[in-house]
Amino acid sequence: MITDRIAVCAGQSGGLIALWDNPADKSFEERLITLFSFQYSDIILRPVLASLLPSAILDVVLQAQPIAGHILPWARNIASDAAKPIMGVTVSGCVVRVHKISQPLYHLLIALQERILIYSSALFIPLGSARDFRWFSNLSQKEKHVVHGDLLVLFLRLLPEQQREIVEMNEPEQPSIVKATRTFLETSARDTFALDHRELAEEKDDKTILWEYASKIAAMLVQVLGALERCC
Repeated sequence: MITDRIAVCAGQSGGLIALWDNPADKSFEERLITLFSFQYSDIILRPVLASLLPSAILDVVLQAQPIAGHILPWARNIASDAAKPIMGVTVSGCVVRVHKISQPLYHLLIALQERILIYSSALFIPLGSARDFRWFSNLSQKEKHVVHGDLLVLFLRLLPEQQREIVEMNEPEQPSIVKATRTFLETSARDTFALDHRELAEEKDDKTILWEYASKIAAMLVQVLGALERCC
C-alpha cells in the first residue's frame, strides 16, 4: 500500500500496476481503478513512496523548475506534500521511479513520445524498433497512463533540425502536439517559456501553426525535458 487508497503490485514478469480504491463508488462494482500499468525489463522489488532527497529540499527543487505545479504528490493526506515518486529496486540493481504528473504535461509528453517512436533517426531505442517497443510495453498487461522517460530523453540527443522535424510530424492518428502545447502553456506559470499559448491561436490549423512555431515548440520541449531530468 502506497497510501490508504493506492496499492502498487509488481509482477514476476516485470509488470507494475497501481490500483486506486474509488470511495465514490458505493456499488463496489468498479471500486478499483487502474491508475497506471506498464511492463519493465526486470523484476521490480518492493515499490514504496520515497525520495532520495529530504522532503523540504524536494519541494524547493520542484518549485524552482519550469515544470513547477506539474509534478504532483500521489496523495495529499500523507505527512508531507512533497511530490515523492513511487520507487522500486530491480533484481539487477537498477532504481525505478514513477512520478505522478499533471494531465496537461502527460498529454504533451505522450504526443512527443508517439512521434519519437516513428521517427527513423531516433530509433536507437532499447528494443530496436517501434514495433518491438509497443509489443514489449504491453507484454504482461496493457500499458495505461504511462510515458517513458528513457525514450523521451532521446529528443535531447537530436540536432535542432531533427527536433523540429519530430515536432512537425502531423499524422491523423497522432495526438495533436499543438493542442497539447497550448493546454500545457495555459496551465504553466507565465513567462516561463519563450512561447505563449496565445500565439497558438485555435483559429489556425495545426499545419500553419507548426510551420510558424515548430522551432519554438521544440525549444520548449527541450526545456521541459531538461527540467524533468534534473528533478525526476
